[in-house]
Amino acid sequence: MAVDWKTRYLASVSARSFILGAVAKAHGWSGAIDSTRGERCLGEHIYLYSVDAESGFLWVEIESRSDFIDAMQASYEKQPLWEIERIALNVALWKKGQMQTDSQESDMRLAPLIAAYVGTTGLALDPEQIPQDSHLFLLRYPNNPPEMPVRICLAEINGMDTVMSAAMAKEAVEKIVADDRNSNPEWFVSDET
Repeated sequence: MAVDWKTRYLASVSARSFILGAVAKAHGWSGAIDSTRGERCLGEHIYLYSVDAESGFLWVEIESRSDFIDAMQASYEKQPLWEIERIALNVALWKKGQMQTDSQESDMRLAPLIAAYVGTTGLALDPEQIPQDSHLFLLRYPNNPPEMPVRICLAEINGMDTVMSAAMAKEAVEKIVADDRNSNPEWFVSDET
């Protein structure tokens, strides 16, 4: 019995997705990679680490680099929508932090929002700043200014071509937060004052 190319392709996508999910789980991440979107795991990809600083919740997503760059550049070309895209990501990160879940359903909607948001920044002008296997951190602080509600930090990690461990990601986030406290203390002023 001959197996058609589509069946082979779907099997390879599913296998790649399973392997990346197993690697992520071995690195301390509780969420699984959604095998129905396994094509994002083929070819070049990037790692998106998002944190809601208000709740402290941190999660990771793996996305196709080409899909991410395409969405980012499409967003850059739609400047009238930038404010909406920034608000949408800010709200999505807040909701994700409140839910504190690695649900695949919400992750599937978050990666396109992240790409659209990044498209409203200078990174959209030079996509080579986001090479294959990049580790991109996004932090939502409750008091960030409306024009830049989410902090983006591209981590330089030599030779790390897979998802970093949850512990390593938490250390990176702690360093980013400490740097931000020094350079932007207004982001950390309590709303109660």
